[in-house]
Amino acid sequence: MHSLLIMTMMKTWLRIPALYFILLGLAIPAFTIAQQTHFSKIFQIDGIIFTQTTDLSYAVLFEDEIANMQIFTNKQELKNAGLGYTDTLVRITTKAYNARPDSLKIIPSQLTLKAKNGKLYKDTTGSPYTGPFINYFINGKKEATGFISDGLMNGQAQLYYPDGHLKELRYYKNGKQDSTSEEYFRDGTLKEKGQYKDGMKEGEWQSWYSTGESKFTLTFLHSSAVMDGPEFEFYELFNKGLDQLNNKKYGAAIRQFKQANDLRNDYDEIFFYRGLCYRMQENYDDALADLNEALNIEPENVDALVQKVFVGLTALGNYRKNNYKKSIVDELQTNICKDIRKLIDHGLFSVEIALHTTAACTGRKFIVVEPY
Repeated sequence: MHSLLIMTMMKTWLRIPALYFILLGLAIPAFTIAQQTHFSKIFQIDGIIFTQTTDLSYAVLFEDEIANMQIFTNKQELKNAGLGYTDTLVRITTKAYNARPDSLKIIPSQLTLKAKNGKLYKDTTGSPYTGPFINYFINGKKEATGFISDGLMNGQAQLYYPDGHLKELRYYKNGKQDSTSEEYFRDGTLKEKGQYKDGMKEGEWQSWYSTGESKFTLTFLHSSAVMDGPEFEFYELFNKGLDQLNNKKYGAAIRQFKQANDLRNDYDEIFFYRGLCYRMQENYDDALADLNEALNIEPENVDALVQKVFVGLTALGNYRKNNYKKSIVDELQTNICKDIRKLIDHGLFSVEIALHTTAACTGRKFIVVEPY
């Protein structure tokens, strides 16, 4: 259908918001030499150094996931270990790492490789790295696997949920995504599928809700969607709403999202972004209503889940401050805890949420991996 539209009708180009198609990066690490910056505290987890400049994939480490933890503050010892750029080193070994066979321990992660001139090296004085890599969450569980050839991503790569289920299947050619890209829900059902060519989305892309219902089918040319008629009108209104949101014009954004919703009322992202606008206006009741509607349409919308937790925590504070009935406060607290446990299952968790409620919601003690 879309290919016929492209061939027979006036071409209309619209770039779909990046949220739908941004995939977790398996690229050249931006952080390579920690010694260039001084840090008050850093974490070394399973041999990998984490600093402020490192993209942490998991902010909270539960104590029952830790096999051993040591804290070093002696300046000379740190300097002798090549860590003179920090005042405090927190060295942690996870239980998952200890259970890992030696054959896997010797395979590097992307964070242990060094970047030079757009390529990855084990040692920048030698040749670019060729071989497999395995990335891990900070709790030691597998996050991604793939292959690097002459310092660049090549071939198949897999991304995983913290529980070990496959999350994404990608292919790379000379460091750029190429060929088929597939994303899955945690139960293994297909979430999104399309093609890349030289790092750009090309051809038909399909996306589904976790309920099995179709979310969209769009045709792309050089990562821009080609569409016409009502489809174009819907996304144009939606994009205008995003522009207003980015410009902090929340009332105008809400009006744009409402117009888009009149054209299509089954799009979870409308309710997510409109809920975000209400949150910024401190209209927490409407924010929660929209975020709940987004989750009714797509229960696996983790962005809506994160925002719902933040809004719920703010509302909870207001309820307690204004002496709401205990039953109302307790119900909201229960719902927040349910959402937090879902976020932990997804491996999407923030320091702010952890500091407020993790222990109360899970009964598990934790440390926050927050270098500074």
